[in-house]
Amino acid sequence: MKNQQSTLLSLTEIAEVYEQKSLAKHSFFERLGQEPFNPTAIWLFLENHRLGITEYSMGWLGSLIARIDDNRLRSLIAVQMNDELGKGDFPSIHLNLLQKMVAGFESWSPEDTNQDYLAPGRKLTSGFERLFLHSEDPYEGVGALIADEVLLEQVYKRLGQEIRRQNTVEPSALTWIYLHEGLEEDHKDDAIVMAQLADENQKSEAAWHGAEEMYTILDDFLNSLYHLCFA
Repeated sequence: MKNQQSTLLSLTEIAEVYEQKSLAKHSFFERLGQEPFNPTAIWLFLENHRLGITEYSMGWLGSLIARIDDNRLRSLIAVQMNDELGKGDFPSIHLNLLQKMVAGFESWSPEDTNQDYLAPGRKLTSGFERLFLHSEDPYEGVGALIADEVLLEQVYKRLGQEIRRQNTVEPSALTWIYLHEGLEEDHKDDAIVMAQLADENQKSEAAWHGAEEMYTILDDFLNSLYHLCFA
């Protein structure tokens, strides 16, 4: 998606752009859907997601809130941060729910100790930190967050479809994915409002740059998982 900001005047077109390049169509998910249910691949996705994003997402969102200067954007990001933290219900903190889901698939974790199965997660962390903590313009982080919400809605819905192909793991352990299937729709709506505010603040170019980086980071994450699971 080269120089996307030079061909699109409005950041509000971001959802349309990434729907056309949906990560739900990535070869990782295509391969999963073509074969019998693969619980090891699901564990690898979940544990790398936990390590790469969920462990640190609250801090990243808090940093972004501090770095931008528009209280309307701060308000929308704070809503997402509150969701991540369970809205004051400690057992519902998303990290806790994801850890429970990882534990549900733990018995299918890989046994080969010679392979670095968590490298994709560590690379995710590095990319997210670059965008949310160290970007020269904090609106790169805003654009990254907007793209993240649009893209992860696709990913979580596709993951939910895959999870429903099995009945071994207890439903009570699967709350994290069921919650995110619906929650990301709300976050996507908020992301469109964030895009409008970035346009209004004349920060579309910086935001598009961050969005494009986010797409590359998530696409590379799925490429790495494909290699671990199927190479």
